[in-house]
Amino acid sequence: MGREMEKINILGGTVGIFIVGLATYQLATENALQSILFYAYVPAYILAVYLSQKREIERFRSRWKRELSENPR
Repeated sequence: MGREMEKINILGGTVGIFIVGLATYQLATENALQSILFYAYVPAYILAVYLSQKREIERFRSRWKRELSENPR
């Protein structure tokens, strides 16, 4: 599952760089509304990555606890 998340992060980061560049261009051409909409991608992406990582950690913890309960030392 780690490789899959790594690929998603690389893709999201690449798209993010493109979007930030486009938003900067829109801001430079004085199109502020479109610029704000493009910049809104950045926190949305950060939130999505945070939530997916949190979910992966929760899955790992539940698997760890389940394995410990099934195979006590």
